[in-house]
Amino acid sequence: MCERPPVEESLTAQTEPAPARSDSRSTPARAQSEGNIALLNYADRVRTLATGELNAEIARLSDTPDAQRGPFGDLQLAVALGQTRQPQDLQRAMTVLQRVGAGTSEEARRLQPMARLVAARYAEQRRVEDLLEKQNQAMRDSQRKLDQINERLEAVRAIERSLTRPGANGAPPAARP
Repeated sequence: MCERPPVEESLTAQTEPAPARSDSRSTPARAQSEGNIALLNYADRVRTLATGELNAEIARLSDTPDAQRGPFGDLQLAVALGQTRQPQDLQRAMTVLQRVGAGTSEEARRLQPMARLVAARYAEQRRVEDLLEKQNQAMRDSQRKLDQINERLEAVRAIERSLTRPGANGAPPAARP
């Protein structure tokens, strides 16, 4: 049986953005691209985590002080929070993404387009979830009204059956030939 490496080591080791190179190939666009690719790789791995592993990863990232976590760590936290499908976690992720968007460091500025993209996706996800909840509530209301109408219809049918039975309303039963 194959053992899986610990979640923390496997996720962190493979998702840190590559350090900037000092040679002529190192440009802000290249650094931005490397950071974005690292985040996309991280998101791909987090997407497949079981609930317990995901919660452990969120706890690990949350326990790191904000100053040490940095903008890339904030983006990782936001991505992990977005995978829980919980409204409160999605709201927390949006707050973290806003912090990255407001950052003034060089790393934050490089990651801001990705932060805006993730924030837009989460805003759309929240909008769709709200719409789904409204539709589900409308469907529950419609089903309740339908059940009430069916109960009334059955009551009317019961009254109709009682009126059409022989001997109803004091009339003598029909004589047999």
